[in-house]
Amino acid sequence: MNLILRRSTAWTILNLLGMAVFLRLASELWVLPGEDNLPGGPGDAFYWFFVLVPVLLGYLTLNLIALVVIVKRARETRAKMRIYVWGSVAILWLMVFRYDNIRSFRDIAPPTGTFSMMHSKPYA
Repeated sequence: MNLILRRSTAWTILNLLGMAVFLRLASELWVLPGEDNLPGGPGDAFYWFFVLVPVLLGYLTLNLIALVVIVKRARETRAKMRIYVWGSVAILWLMVFRYDNIRSFRDIAPPTGTFSMMHSKPYA
């Protein structure tokens, strides 16, 4: 039991560290205060793809491997606590990803948005 607790704690701490690293790296792309509703912004697809996606894929791989091991052991021992811990960490990852999504979203100002440009009156 003590070994199980130590493994679960180390795995959870590793995931929390990954969440912190992801948020720190993702914060480079967040909308700065006072720049809401302005066209453009700090969003960079290359940064997102080459920096953030590898972090997400690395932790996704780690967590899927952990899930396979946890399910295999849970079938043998009938202990479900590890599955609940895994599910809690997965929910935390979803919340972190959603928080990043909210912080990096930028509305385009109506006068410069494509919707108002498409429906503007043609020149007379």
